[in-house]
Amino acid sequence: MPEKEFTVLQDRLDDVERSLRTLQARIDMLEGVSPVAAPAPPAPAAAQKEQSLIDATLIGKSVLIVGGGYVLRAMTELNLLPNAFGVAFGLLYALFWIGIAGRALRRGSAAVAIFDGATAAVIAASLIWEATTRFHLINTTAAGAMIVAVAIALLVPAVRNSSTAFALIAAVASSLASIGVALGSEDPIPSLLAVTAIGVLLLSLSIGRHWPAYVTLLLPGAGHSLALTVIAMTLFDKLAYSTATTELSLMVFAALWLAVPIVLRLRNAEMPWPALAQSIAAVLVGCGGAAAIAFHGGHPLAVGVLSLFLSALSFVAVFARGERDVAANALIAAASLSAVIGLPLLVPTSALTFIAAMATILFAALGRSLRWPALTIASACWSIAAFAAGLESPVALVVVFTAAAMAIAITTPAASGSRLVLLVVSTMSLIVAAVSFVTFTQPLLALDRTVVLVVVAVGLSLLTPLLHDAGKIARVLLVLCGIKLLIEDLRLGHATTIVAALVLYGLAIVIVARRASPVKTPTL
Repeated sequence: MPEKEFTVLQDRLDDVERSLRTLQARIDMLEGVSPVAAPAPPAPAAAQKEQSLIDATLIGKSVLIVGGGYVLRAMTELNLLPNAFGVAFGLLYALFWIGIAGRALRRGSAAVAIFDGATAAVIAASLIWEATTRFHLINTTAAGAMIVAVAIALLVPAVRNSSTAFALIAAVASSLASIGVALGSEDPIPSLLAVTAIGVLLLSLSIGRHWPAYVTLLLPGAGHSLALTVIAMTLFDKLAYSTATTELSLMVFAALWLAVPIVLRLRNAEMPWPALAQSIAAVLVGCGGAAAIAFHGGHPLAVGVLSLFLSALSFVAVFARGERDVAANALIAAASLSAVIGLPLLVPTSALTFIAAMATILFAALGRSLRWPALTIASACWSIAAFAAGLESPVALVVVFTAAAMAIAITTPAASGSRLVLLVVSTMSLIVAAVSFVTFTQPLLALDRTVVLVVVAVGLSLLTPLLHDAGKIARVLLVLCGIKLLIEDLRLGHATTIVAALVLYGLAIVIVARRASPVKTPTL
């Protein structure tokens, strides 16, 4: 057969085959039969077992890594390695596996990296704790330095790979190791400084990476617990350090945490609000603890100057940039707290009342003139300081009442929180000053105090249209007055004074209730 005819015949056979396939497909569709898919080849046995064995494999690997650490410990206990070399080799062993974990994280093996990194962190924390508290091979200062080194080694892969897991491992290991060393050695200051440095570093590195709050707040929590421990041990003479060292350590604790929002504010970088709240709390604990120690035989001049210096730095950071963000508000609060804590160490109590009262009015006026309600936070803080300083003098309390009332009149309703504090301070100043002027006998004294509370509560209820929070404070005063009636008037008063107190209290309840829920006159 010629080649041309063979080609034509082959083309016709192909056309017939295609037609048959089309016809078969239409028949299957009419009969509702779906085409049978070819069975998939069975998966290899290794692939089927990989998912179920991966966790067990990693756990077994972690056990072997821990076993390697115990080999070094056994060699040290058998005097095959000097103690110093045993500790050094153990730390290098942990750092080696942290490096291996970092390489696994870069390759994308997250599970392997987390198991290796967590195991290495456990080895390092256990080594530091045992070497410090059980075997006394290193002192607490060296332990703090080793904790910082391990934390940095864990934070390097956390930052390079934006790994929340590694940041959490660093925070947990550092917190547990620091607290364990502090409790075991009864020397919390090196651990406090170490955990503070790591916490500040972790918080600074977390900016822009959106790490969860529990990662960045774990170390501050450990730092606060250690700072409170330092304060308590110093006040009860249980700490071997001098008061100067303790005061300086607490001021460094406050300064480091406050430096983060100051620097970020100057660099126009955002900071999450939990970290900002932590900075305020650090100022309260650090500066406040140092001030408490200074009052009990410490160095008030040095602590007072350092507190005012931190306050000045914070205010400079606030006004250096025009943005009125959450960081600026937090720095205003921190600056006010540090100034309120430091000034009583430098100024006599008699002068402090008037200085704080003037500062109350000044910051209220600044907040109004600059249209920045957050500045009234400082006004509220100064009013509290003025009230605390003026408790011993009724005349000073009248000054405090006047300053707080003027600040309320100056501030705008936008500063609702500060206005509430100012209103509470003015109310308490008026009550304490009025009670201090009472000079009657004991039965009448109980009645006079009741009269003071009733009159102030009624007066606050009359101010409710102007100050919304005045009604709330009036109701609180009535509750306190009721408790006072049960505890004092009924026990110390005569029948006449008791009747008068009950009548006045009942009238006050009616007036305050009507002012809180005014009756509307129906319209015809």
